[in-house]
Amino acid sequence: SKLSALKPKLFPISAYTLISAIALWGLTANYLLARSIADGYSLPDGISKSYDWLGENTPPRSTVGSVSFATEDEIQLHTHNTVFVPNGANTIAPEEEIWARAAWMAKIYGMDAKKFTNLLENSSMYLFHMRYRDDSPGSSFVHEYALDPAKYEKEYKGKVEKYVNLTQNLDLKNLPFHLDYLYFGPKEKALGKDPNIFIRGLKKVYDKNQVVIYAL
Repeated sequence: SKLSALKPKLFPISAYTLISAIALWGLTANYLLARSIADGYSLPDGISKSYDWLGENTPPRSTVGSVSFATEDEIQLHTHNTVFVPNGANTIAPEEEIWARAAWMAKIYGMDAKKFTNLLENSSMYLFHMRYRDDSPGSSFVHEYALDPAKYEKEYKGKVEKYVNLTQNLDLKNLPFHLDYLYFGPKEKALGKDPNIFIRGLKKVYDKNQVVIYAL
């Protein structure tokens, strides 16, 4: 009969409909999740425009400084510029030079001793990659990146104290490393002060959307 002839076709049609529905549900769920967390993984419009400006108005490989290493990471990703304090995982600069460059940035942005200490302790992954990381069993479950207690007491703590003292005596007129621009946006404001306070003769070349860029 016609009814019995249709029965074998009902199962594959139902299976295809179910699979399609599940796939559509999965796509929709992923889309809604992506929309809900997108802001945390995208650049604010004002920041994005400042990086566009750097790409359009500065020479390739010119050096930009920031006291925020998150900003420096973004500058390396979104512009043709280099940064003053390199990422320790992507540089051949010696460790002592990285310490010194971080100290200069702290001085330029007017960081006090406590803020500078916190910066160095919380930015060890950026500055030195795995050099001072706690690699004891289970440590990664306690903290994403924790300093090794032994290395901290033996090496890191002393270096932090040394460079905190060093920043008190750095002469900003005699910067030993090349620097073309200074970036001052929301992240920098949260960490330090406007570098124009501490360095005379800076030329403001960009000032939009809470971002200021100075040329030296």
